Amino acid sequence: MVETKQEDAHKRVEGKRTKEATAHGVNEDGPQLIGGEWAFKKSPDFLKERLTYFDELLALQAKKYEEMPKQAIKITLPDGKVKDGTSFQTSAYDVAKSISKQLAEKVVVARVRYTNGRIATLDDGLVNPEEEGAEENEGWMQYDATRPFEGDVELKFFTFDDPEGQETFWHSSAHVLGETLENEFGVHLCHGPPTDSGFFYDSYSGKDVSLILFITGRCKKSSFAPPGVGISHVF
Repeated sequence: MVETKQEDAHKRVEGKRTKEATAHGVNEDGPQLIGGEWAFKKSPDFLKERLTYFDELLALQAKKYEEMPKQAIKITLPDGKVKDGTSFQTSAYDVAKSISKQLAEKVVVARVRYTNGRIATLDDGLVNPEEEGAEENEGWMQYDATRPFEGDVELKFFTFDDPEGQETFWHSSAHVLGETLENEFGVHLCHGPPTDSGFFYDSYSGKDVSLILFITGRCKKSSFAPPGVGISHVF
């Protein structure tokens, strides 16, 4: 198979969470394809159902975190300095904040390496490409800045000035864009990873419906377009 320049530009070879889907294929008595009848709808019903599930799972996760062992841990910074922390309480953001408020405001993502294993974990039974790829990175794995540590760690910070920070920020931005498209127009999301220079989200809006024309039409009729974005801009 010969890749086009456009396909190659969006190709992600690292295989980490921000660039690779972690779910299995959508198979329920065969592949489920996006398509069929569709119409624009603000705040579609499927979003309410999803939020209900999310709230239930978040409550369960919070309960599990409360039950996790709270033990003293050591957090080693890149310069060799060691900070004290507590398992399942202290996060990379907390450590950054203890260093300086400015650093905490800039941190986008962290990278950790467990030096003595984990005291416990909530990752059992989950697909975690960060951990699976840790062996290839000498044990280092990307870590949410607000996720509590689960044992003694070595810690690195990344801001938007770093490629890792940009990738993570644009990955999150793609999710924000995707949910906005769902909430405002009721689209069905397809594929939306970060790229080397930004992010995008493909979505299905009907066989003969152009979401771009619909959005630009709204921009002309209202203040939908953000300041500094004109109709001539590429969406």
